[in-house]
Amino acid sequence: AVLFTAPEAVTGTELLVTVAETRAIDLADLRRIEAEIARLVESWLGMPPDRIQLLEPQTLPRTPTGKIRRNDIRTLWLKGKLRAVRRPPWLQLMRLWAENLLPLTRLGLARLRWNFTDLARRVGVAVVAYTLGTWVRWRRSYRLVRAATRWLLRAKGVRFRVYGEERIPHSGALLVANRAGALDPLVLCAGLPMTPRFADLSALYGLEPPLRYLLAPLVVEFPDPERARPAGKLRLYLREAFRRGQLIVGFPDNPPGTQPAVSAFHLDLFRAAIEAQVPIYPVMVKDRPGRRHPSDPQRPSRVAMAVVREPVPVSRDEDPRCIRERVRKALGGRHA
Repeated sequence: AVLFTAPEAVTGTELLVTVAETRAIDLADLRRIEAEIARLVESWLGMPPDRIQLLEPQTLPRTPTGKIRRNDIRTLWLKGKLRAVRRPPWLQLMRLWAENLLPLTRLGLARLRWNFTDLARRVGVAVVAYTLGTWVRWRRSYRLVRAATRWLLRAKGVRFRVYGEERIPHSGALLVANRAGALDPLVLCAGLPMTPRFADLSALYGLEPPLRYLLAPLVVEFPDPERARPAGKLRLYLREAFRRGQLIVGFPDNPPGTQPAVSAFHLDLFRAAIEAQVPIYPVMVKDRPGRRHPSDPQRPSRVAMAVVREPVPVSRDEDPRCIRERVRKALGGRHA
């Protein structure tokens, strides 16, 4: 802003004139700026300016170093050549669009790269899952599934960690886990010390078809997991798997996010464990979204954690419902 005095043509008295540049174009904003200038000038000089003129940016004459040429501004004002010529609104919009064209282009390219990377990741996951799933069915190499799930979780941007895996014996055992997310079976398969087997095909519900195809051979009922299971056969399948020293993981028949206190764990899980005399370990699984952003693809999109807790005490003549309640309480607690 520039403040100067100029003679009034009619009366010959001195006028206090204030000239300032502004980008505002709305009438209300212009009036507010004029009132603010008048208040500041009055606080400095003890009197308000007689004239206030608002101009567009880069209108006031300046020296090559950028300093305002006060005398030239006063001369132009006296000659009436210092006029506030307002650009039309469409020109203002075009100028704003031109100023933001480069940032918008960069943002669009970043999103395009993100979408392409995500598509390539999805295709890669499908190819690897179907290829290795077919190989596992042919060669019965279940250890390969564990290595594949680790790679698939990294490819999907999931960071995982399993705590307390040293408690799990290398012989038969039952792990009873809650459902925190659709990828829980992959997290346990990738993080446990040995390749687990899943008690029922329902553990794979919610997974994408390629991932479900890869993990299907780990279901206890495989090689024909799609057929209807005869009533009461699950306990027999599980008991035989325990006797072969397999590590069985049981999930509740609930959607992800269900509280452990109301999780519907199948009683045959506990009946088979009691008959085979294998330990039962509650496993608390937690899942939360990460802070992934197109500008930082190294950040995980999800973070998953599983905590293997102390085994639940079991006696041979105990009611499976009581064991199920103890497992629910263990999963609902906060201690590891």
